[in-house]
Amino acid sequence: MAVRLTRRRPAAPRRTAGAVLALLVAAVPLVGVLGTPAGAAKAPKYSQPGPYAAGVTTLDLPDRKVEVWYPVKEKAAAGAVPASFDLIQKVPPAIVGLLPAGASVVVETDASRDLPAAQRKGGFPLVLMAHGTAGYREQMHFLASHLASWGFVVASPDVTERSLGTLLGTFLGTPAPPAVDDVTTMRATEALVRAEGDRAGGPLEDRVKADRVAITGQSAGGNTALRYGAEPGLVTAIPISASGYSSQTGTYVTFPDVPVMFVTGAADSVVPLANVQAGFGAANAPTRLVVIDAAGHASMAGICPIGGPGGLVGLAETNKLPVPDGLKRLASDGCANPAPDPDPAWAPINQAVTAQLRDAFGIDKRPKGLNQRTFDKFAPVAVQYQERRS
Repeated sequence: MAVRLTRRRPAAPRRTAGAVLALLVAAVPLVGVLGTPAGAAKAPKYSQPGPYAAGVTTLDLPDRKVEVWYPVKEKAAAGAVPASFDLIQKVPPAIVGLLPAGASVVVETDASRDLPAAQRKGGFPLVLMAHGTAGYREQMHFLASHLASWGFVVASPDVTERSLGTLLGTFLGTPAPPAVDDVTTMRATEALVRAEGDRAGGPLEDRVKADRVAITGQSAGGNTALRYGAEPGLVTAIPISASGYSSQTGTYVTFPDVPVMFVTGAADSVVPLANVQAGFGAANAPTRLVVIDAAGHASMAGICPIGGPGGLVGLAETNKLPVPDGLKRLASDGCANPAPDPDPAWAPINQAVTAQLRDAFGIDKRPKGLNQRTFDKFAPVAVQYQERRS
């Protein structure tokens, strides 16, 4: 059986979820079709697609792959086929063997593969993106494609040490791969993309701004973003569904001396709001906090809409697939049943992250779209905004 999550790009791209549990296959086909949401014309500017289309390509580090999204002129993207990826390829062979022959879970994205990148004098700002536990490099594609449309190059590596394939493999008794520190992985990713920007004839030649970088990440990837704070040229860290708190050490990370924006869901039971608020209070000013009232951990990860009624956990149980309890929680926390597509959390996430990046890189002469009045425009989705300047 096959599950295919389709996307259509009319005047503005739609958003279809990525997944934490890539192993799931439904007994019935699943197709998501969305039109333009009611009231979209009044939505905050940076929650809407930017002036570019999004391209995507895959680069290679010696031990893992890196997905890179980048701006493309709309004319160059006309008629292009949406890029897609098969989540079944993320899981161990032992689980694939439990599925029907030829099973696939294909997710189409808002980017198109290997289109010629747009050009701009000095290049486009670089944003690193780190996925969380049981994730994969394409997981936050809804946000990455959105940022590319606003003129950013976004690079997301497979953080293999905590990836979906590794987690499921160890659950089944497969030894974990040699560990590489996540900050080391992000550092190598930044160097790789910068080298690609310098490589004559490469797809990103002269497209990557040379001197500065930002980082975002979800869940464990959000803590990676905070731990990247000492890297040269960093202008902001944006942890999503993360607080900076380590359950292993019982302490918070050393917060970076750059502006930080925390973005989280009030309904998150994996990383409680109280922990994020404590991180917001402990981080070095200036810092911002965006709380999406009804969103949980899975909402922020972009995975709730996959699977229809019952979601990913329901599909796993229907197909009698082994799923660790921890993954069940990650895959369902905060999800409605059935989950709307696009998830209501995505537009506020897109707004917050885009506005923070534009402010941190100095693209906007003063902060735009970073105030309670702007986030009130997402009603009936309630979003709370705070900032600390000292």
